[in-house]
Amino acid sequence: MNNSYNSFVAQFLKNAVLILASIFVSLAICEITLRVMHFSAPLFYKPDPEVGAVLRPGAAGLQKMEGETYITINSQGLRDYEHSSVKSENSIRIAVLGDSYAEALQVPIDKTFWSIAKDTFDNQCPSNQKKLEPINLGVSGYGTAQEFIRLRRDAWQYNPDIVLLAVTVGNDIRNNSKELEPDKARPFLNKDNTFDFSYIHSHMNTSGYKLKNSWIGRMATEASNHLRIIQLVYYSIDLYLYRNALSLTSKSTSEVGIDDFIYHPPQTDAEKEAWNTTERLLLMMKKEVEGKGKKLLVVTLSSGIQVSLDRVKYEQFKQSFERQYKTPFEPFYPDYRIKAFLEKNNINYLILAPQLQRTAVEKNIYMHGFGNNLGGGHWNENGHRYAGEIIANKLCGMLSQ
Repeated sequence: MNNSYNSFVAQFLKNAVLILASIFVSLAICEITLRVMHFSAPLFYKPDPEVGAVLRPGAAGLQKMEGETYITINSQGLRDYEHSSVKSENSIRIAVLGDSYAEALQVPIDKTFWSIAKDTFDNQCPSNQKKLEPINLGVSGYGTAQEFIRLRRDAWQYNPDIVLLAVTVGNDIRNNSKELEPDKARPFLNKDNTFDFSYIHSHMNTSGYKLKNSWIGRMATEASNHLRIIQLVYYSIDLYLYRNALSLTSKSTSEVGIDDFIYHPPQTDAEKEAWNTTERLLLMMKKEVEGKGKKLLVVTLSSGIQVSLDRVKYEQFKQSFERQYKTPFEPFYPDYRIKAFLEKNNINYLILAPQLQRTAVEKNIYMHGFGNNLGGGHWNENGHRYAGEIIANKLCGMLSQ
């Protein structure tokens, strides 16, 4: 009996060791294969108690959601080159504030609009002998409130001469609304122009966040940043969710992450308050920048439908919009509303969408999208190129005054 039992235990342990060894070898082979293929997709973001999330200093890896780009985050937590805290006497520093369009993970760093603006300015602005030095503080998902806090908390350490606020009209209005924004882990502006951080803090008090921030969670996060096989799992989940979102919006004609209500004057109290809050934030930005004796430039970007070459898709969107909202589709309504507000309050501005739309038609090129999703999503290299050139010309004019 004992011999039979001992033999069973020995065989069981032997089989268990063989299974574990097989799993380990298989995982090791997968890990080595992924490294040979240069696959890398670490976590690019970390929590922040004031703005919700920031980029992780030193993170580097492949982005393949839109386009395919190897991303590096500098030691200061910026999707940018390294910058000294001391400004060169021969440079004009520009702090770039914005969301995923400024972060620009979809294109190589030298193809981003702020890099193109630098190159164009340095080569074509005859009235200025100094070099442009953009410093990119853009982070995906940010609204104007987060950008204001980053300006006040982080941008001034670089002593910029100009602050460029990139406004994504397609979702920044919603981002600034407590009622409309589904992602509550961010600051919101109160009626008295103070900030409400309670949503971020309540998020950080959840059991899920505490587990992630415990020593076990931190070890797991660290492991995911070094083990390619774990990164592949996270990446596959993100890719599935992104493609599922694309599939859903393709059926509704809307764009991923873009709010259709911006294409007409606000109708609901929530929409009106979202616009009001955004405009108050723009005035706070003006006061903060001018209080430092610097210049502010507000640049409104574009959405895919605004600069679309696909007239069939455009008409489908227009008809769907007008059926839903019972009001005419006004593709440049948010741009011209912001323009009127900025003019009234004497704030430098640049409205890109109409100019990019004309260029897209003249040159028969898409400004947005990659691969099978041309016309939607973020700027591709064309969008960044022409936006950067237009911005450089605007800066040249501002600095010549």
